[in-house]
Amino acid sequence: MQQTIEAFLETWMEEFGRAVEMFTGSQPALSQNRISMLPASEPGSLLWRKQAFGGRADFVTWTGAAEAAWKDLGSADPDNAQGTYFEILNQAQMRAATVASRGLDQPISCGESAAMAEADFDATQFAIYRLAIDGGRIPDLFIAIELAAASVFEARAEAAGGLELIEQRHEGEPAPLVTERLFDLELPVAISLGYAEVPVKAIPAMTPGAVIELNKETGEDVELLVHGRVVARGEITLVKGN
Repeated sequence: MQQTIEAFLETWMEEFGRAVEMFTGSQPALSQNRISMLPASEPGSLLWRKQAFGGRADFVTWTGAAEAAWKDLGSADPDNAQGTYFEILNQAQMRAATVASRGLDQPISCGESAAMAEADFDATQFAIYRLAIDGGRIPDLFIAIELAAASVFEARAEAAGGLELIEQRHEGEPAPLVTERLFDLELPVAISLGYAEVPVKAIPAMTPGAVIELNKETGEDVELLVHGRVVARGEITLVKGN
């Protein structure tokens, strides 16, 4: 049970780090350790975000952050730091659900979320972790994952075992469809805004804020590349100024 929950936590941390990098421009260093209960704190000192997940079974997570932590993480928009922090959490939750759904017959989906001044969950029914960010430069966060989540992630292990049995089929039995195998492939995806040729002698003079002119005009489509090959084109959309 603990291994499946910790695997989900590792996925969540990776996606949280990517979301923070997307909003702040720098990827945080994250570490975690499991704790038996939340440390004593003043009422309302932590801002909690309750997130419901649905799938083979329903479960919830709670993420708690001190004001200094969520303000630092939401600093890309000082006028709406809390909203930006919540958007970072939303991105991490949705991506973690997507990644954790691989191999499951019923995908995990994000349900309703709510901000609360106090966490009211029963600690005996949750695995609780302290998340250290950048070695303590940002105050610790706390995440609690309901133990019921284990039954969802264990289904993934069962599915993996089923696939192994298929591989060990007897001679003469039909092979799995090629498309089923393709669905499990992971490919590098990149978004290309455009291209530019820059003289090598100009690179050392570049500083933060330097402008590089690309070969596309504002409003033109960006390219979606898989393994360096263009497979689709689309447009950039602003969401809450990002």
